[in-house]
Amino acid sequence: MKFTRKIAGAGCARTTACLRILLLSLLLALVPAVAGADGMTTGPDKAPPGNGDSNSWPPAGATPKGSFVPGAFAGSWYAFVDNTAFTLVIVQNGRDLKIAHTAVYDYGRRVDSSVGGASMAGTVSGSVAYLEWKSGLSPETGRATLEYLPGRPDTLHWRIAVMPRPEEDRPDEANTAEVGYFLPASAYLVRK
Repeated sequence: MKFTRKIAGAGCARTTACLRILLLSLLLALVPAVAGADGMTTGPDKAPPGNGDSNSWPPAGATPKGSFVPGAFAGSWYAFVDNTAFTLVIVQNGRDLKIAHTAVYDYGRRVDSSVGGASMAGTVSGSVAYLEWKSGLSPETGRATLEYLPGRPDTLHWRIAVMPRPEEDRPDEANTAEVGYFLPASAYLVRK
């Protein structure tokens, strides 16, 4: 029989990385489930952002790209980009979308989530959805596009078009909240 001696600390980095991945997977599996069976339990105080403000969204003159595919956006979608695990749970009703999100950043040290409600709402035009989104960490809203790319596998391309305003641009006197979010600027998501 041959015995080997294990050096203390050897493989520690690998074990730590495995534990972080396991924790991240567990967070991604559990956090969207808290929002409800369909991921969209909204109440009057947790309504998704609307599209009714003075600036038009989608932008004026935007032409539909691709053809509309009913139900193409519906489901759970996942991406890992820029040290962020990003999940979208989408309910599609015709051309209207309601979305719950989870973004786990820096191996679980920062979490931006819409636990308990929809954080995004939008409409589909062709194969592109125009969304308004709200971070779980900020009172401000931003805008994004979500493009459906059919293929093997089907993919969604998330891109932030308008970021939330920085804190110094907010007009209110009690402006003490730090504006922040951990959603990636761009990501390609695949269906879970």
